[in-house]
Amino acid sequence: MRYVERPNGSIPDHLSLPSAVVALERLRGARHYFRKTPGIAGFKAYEYVAYRHPSVARALAEMFEDKCAYCETSVAGTGTARIEHFRPKGGALDVPDHPGYWWLAHDWENLLPSCASCNEGRRFAVLTEMVSLEEFKRLLRRRAERSVGKMNHFPIAGVRAMTRKGDLSAEDPLLIDPARRDPTNHLTWRLDGEQSLVEARPVPGGRCPRGAESIRTFALNRVLLVKERTQLLNELRYQREQILEDLRVGMDDPSQTEQAVANAKRRASQLRRFALPDRPYTALATAFVDAFEKELLSIDVGRS
Repeated sequence: MRYVERPNGSIPDHLSLPSAVVALERLRGARHYFRKTPGIAGFKAYEYVAYRHPSVARALAEMFEDKCAYCETSVAGTGTARIEHFRPKGGALDVPDHPGYWWLAHDWENLLPSCASCNEGRRFAVLTEMVSLEEFKRLLRRRAERSVGKMNHFPIAGVRAMTRKGDLSAEDPLLIDPARRDPTNHLTWRLDGEQSLVEARPVPGGRCPRGAESIRTFALNRVLLVKERTQLLNELRYQREQILEDLRVGMDDPSQTEQAVANAKRRASQLRRFALPDRPYTALATAFVDAFEKELLSIDVGRS
């Protein structure tokens, strides 16, 4: 997950004008919730569809480089892209009698692009710690017993807005909206194990609750996702070993040490191509290159 600024003026005309379809759906949706009572037998959420307009999907795809806002998996041309409501429109699983944030169904600030795996409830095995390669392969083959994914989960601290007159600023979401918060303040990466796991950042007394809840809710360590990220991590590790091997050879000649270190730093910096915005899993790549550049800096200091 990486921070992506929502550009000023990026809201599609379909939502901002709004279009006749959106205006009508807003009216009908409001009437539905004024007449129905959530939690009562037979209650059904209103079925909003106008937010799925191609212009909205296109604007979100451009904003996030055709990737899922949560796990950074590429969704271009896969048929797995979803328009996700950060505050769920159809209910809140954490509060059974909550109607959902239906009044935000067409709110541009509440929309994010998501892959189906992060957005929907699907059966995936999820890693909570490093496992052996044999166990990891077994988990890849095993059918999980329960569904994971965001669905209508929206845990908060603070006071929840139950109606459209509620104060959203009184809520403190325990999920990361990567268009509002920098995920690097809440998440960190395991770079030293068999699998590429994302973890909640350490804080006094434990782990960042927002990071931990986001990892759990979006299933950011589901095994198929970990497999894809680990392939990138292994490629970065290979590149690092090649650079370090050439550095060791260069430093055998004291007269070439300075140039060898400079070359290693230059090549390490070039690894940032793996962290370009359109690449998958840029947060992982950025963390790896940051750590590698610090490693090279310590070598440089030790020789100076």
